[in-house]
Amino acid sequence: MSPPIGADLQAGLNGDREALARALMVESAPLSRRVAERLKLNPFVDFSADDVMQEVFVDVFRGIQTFDPQHPAGWVGWLNKVVDNRVATMLRQRSRKKRGGDFRRQDNQPQNLASSAVDLIAMLADEAGGTPSMDVARDEMVHALQVGIATLPEDQREAVLQHYLRQRTLGSTADAMNKTDGAVRGLLHRAKKSLRDVLGSSTTWFARN
Repeated sequence: MSPPIGADLQAGLNGDREALARALMVESAPLSRRVAERLKLNPFVDFSADDVMQEVFVDVFRGIQTFDPQHPAGWVGWLNKVVDNRVATMLRQRSRKKRGGDFRRQDNQPQNLASSAVDLIAMLADEAGGTPSMDVARDEMVHALQVGIATLPEDQREAVLQHYLRQRTLGSTADAMNKTDGAVRGLLHRAKKSLRDVLGSSTTWFARN
């Protein structure tokens, strides 16, 4: 018999993306530990646990309708399968790049990605008229941001990933997305508004000055 599902997950299955974000945040820490355990078996990969988690959250939002609440493995079992599939996919992609001569290790990538995420959190909090709450742990903040990014439409998500997390210039982001600078500015503006809304509903976020 499958375990009962919570109200947020049920709402998420009915199309409420913010409710699904809250349900996903509850499981983010154990999912992150699972990713870390998988990566320990492959210590020379050129991506970090944060990279994997970002893709996992996107996979969840894209594939939530494939989750069967009646399955004996339940919500946690389904999420674990999503994690394992994503790690396997990224390892295969890495292997193909390496065989094709396009492999390059980036030792500083995990630190830069995490730092960029925290910087984006601080910017969102500042624009909301506050500062990041000191009651929220760093990993929880980053996971909540990653969940928020996963809720965005694909073009907004890509703009945020390229400009804020990968730290590309506005012009470089626009070129990569085949859009004008103005179009990317619009995507980023809408994305930041959505992220503030999702973050505010997912956890205790902004401590007002």
